[in-house]
Amino acid sequence: MIAQLRRVAHHTQVKRFTRYWQDPQFRAAVDREKVRAKLESEQKGWITYAIHDPTTPDHVGEFNTLIVYVGQSKDFALRVDRRLREAGTATRRPTSYVEGLMYDIMRRGGVPRFRVIERVDDAIASFVSETNWAQHYIAQGYPLRNKWDEQRRPGEAMTRERVPHKWLWRLAVEDAIGAKFTIVAIDKLSGKSLEIDLAAERPKELLRVVRSKLEMRMRELGAQPQFRLLVEKII
Repeated sequence: MIAQLRRVAHHTQVKRFTRYWQDPQFRAAVDREKVRAKLESEQKGWITYAIHDPTTPDHVGEFNTLIVYVGQSKDFALRVDRRLREAGTATRRPTSYVEGLMYDIMRRGGVPRFRVIERVDDAIASFVSETNWAQHYIAQGYPLRNKWDEQRRPGEAMTRERVPHKWLWRLAVEDAIGAKFTIVAIDKLSGKSLEIDLAAERPKELLRVVRSKLEMRMRELGAQPQFRLLVEKII
């Protein structure tokens, strides 16, 4: 325990020598970006955003600075704060894809700028928005660092029906309820299936955690569990 506390204390001291703590103007610029994000988050809803690189002029379109990433978040202020904090106080290049990109921008003397593109009502609509905006900007020629194949390759516009379910499993119970989809548990032995009432689960519980618990219960009962997501069609 003492050794662990010493490592934490040393890491904290080292971070005090990063640019965020040593350069008051840089710190003020980062903090202004956080405040801007907090104000944007006062309006409820999922946000699709673009990250601009202020060290590189926009040679593609209509903006002053280059768009380098498109993302989405239910808690925009928290997302911006975390990304800026992890990149701005890092003592070496972060392994995280986006934080690494932001670290590079900061090393060149800039503070990444977050711009709200669109607001939508639920998680599935947010994935649709993020993907379509990413495809739009890539088609225009912006060098986006988005790594999902569905966002990088040109093709049909993303729709509610085409959102990959692997994206949805990372969400929480409350997100699934808000986006009108649920888990279906299937016993491969009997072929019987059951729609899970997510309202009975904890709102902040991740769907993959709910799935793991269901799988354990079903195996204890001698079933061979399989799971899928059932997304309600909206006309």
